[in-house]
Amino acid sequence: MKKTIQETIPTIAFGLPDAVRAFHESGYFDREIRTIDRLLARDDCSEAMRDRLSLQRQIAEQMKCEYDTTPEEALEEIRRDIPDFTEEELEGIFEDSLVDWHMVNGKPMLQSYFMESFYTRRPDLKARRVNVRETGDPNVYREDNHAVMEKNGYRAFRHRIRLEIEPREEAAIDGEEILVHLPYPALCPEQSDIVLHDMTPGGVIAGDVQRTVSWKQIYHRGDKFFVEFSFTNRAKYTRLDPDAVSAEQPDFHTDELPPHITFTPYLRALAAEIAGEETNPLILARRVYDYLAHHLHYSYTREYVLLEPIADTCALNMRGDCGVMALTFITLCRILGIPARWQSGLSVHPGHIGRHDWAQFYVAPYGWLYADLSYSVGAVSVGSDVRLNHYFGNLDPFRMVTCNNVQGEFVPAKKYLRADPFDNQRGEIEFASKGLNSYEIRDHRYLISCEEVFD
Repeated sequence: MKKTIQETIPTIAFGLPDAVRAFHESGYFDREIRTIDRLLARDDCSEAMRDRLSLQRQIAEQMKCEYDTTPEEALEEIRRDIPDFTEEELEGIFEDSLVDWHMVNGKPMLQSYFMESFYTRRPDLKARRVNVRETGDPNVYREDNHAVMEKNGYRAFRHRIRLEIEPREEAAIDGEEILVHLPYPALCPEQSDIVLHDMTPGGVIAGDVQRTVSWKQIYHRGDKFFVEFSFTNRAKYTRLDPDAVSAEQPDFHTDELPPHITFTPYLRALAAEIAGEETNPLILARRVYDYLAHHLHYSYTREYVLLEPIADTCALNMRGDCGVMALTFITLCRILGIPARWQSGLSVHPGHIGRHDWAQFYVAPYGWLYADLSYSVGAVSVGSDVRLNHYFGNLDPFRMVTCNNVQGEFVPAKKYLRADPFDNQRGEIEFASKGLNSYEIRDHRYLISCEEVFD
């Protein structure tokens, strides 16, 4: 039976023919696509490699949109904040991989939003700014959360959210069938009392691993799709004690899940180095957590479908966003025999709603526990041991879960490559004749209300 495009995602872990690899790494994406087409036309191309190359062709098309900022443009933007920033310093930014960049037609290029994570590992540069952009501090909702949860044993908030999505005008095809997915609150222990308030007529709610509301209909120019719902997130507080850990531990969720949860030689060596002679799974998970919290720095990255196997890449470069960090924690835990899996959705608190990913790990007798790696990295950067300790084992009620695991299939399944085939936070659109990437989709998130509730 023919595979769906989602079923070919694990082939990202395969190698590539030399010519395809060389053109991709140097950013000659049009030549990469022509080379792939030549290889696909050959009779001796195996089915496995045919799947890999077909996927790589779509990846190359997306990569053409991902990096659009030249070093000269980057230097001009940095100098708005740091007027005396030099060209030599910019070269160091590239060489130290402080931000995500890629070669495009033989020249290093950055993403247009590179400044959003520019200062995360360089407080010396941050201190030199003369133009400081004022932003809200989300930590004000995390700082007192530990004390409240520890005292009461839980904390709960009821959130009401509206999500909207539409194809950008240049990508829309009037009169053609369209398939649209938007995230919807997942069925999980953390969430209850899920209420649908309103949505574009014809939507269908379905899915387990990654829950969505979807529409399949003829598109007419200007059509938009929305869903509005409310739910309660109840975060339970768990006090952890290594001496209480059971002698018998489960072995589910300890396998590889290509392409991004793969046990490479370096990750195996790193896991062994972190573990030492320790055998208690709770202490082992905490060692992985602490190692990553103290060594990683936060950096926005490109879409995950455009990345090499993520955990290995993160461990080699010591940077990534929340999902990259979570996948690295999950992989190292699984190598050490600790069950671990992905969870993700939205971060929500008054005045803020944004995409967010974190990890779960299982230790008997506690069951599923949590690790929010990007919050731990942030806690280390400001010296908050309270937040560092809290986000090992516990979370907060300021989130919406849409995914109970990574890399799940949508219901109904998509024909074309998703903009994000691993996660489900923004929504997806495809027409009968093509799928849309993230640059061809316009989406909006609105937090209508966020109120604490009590048992």
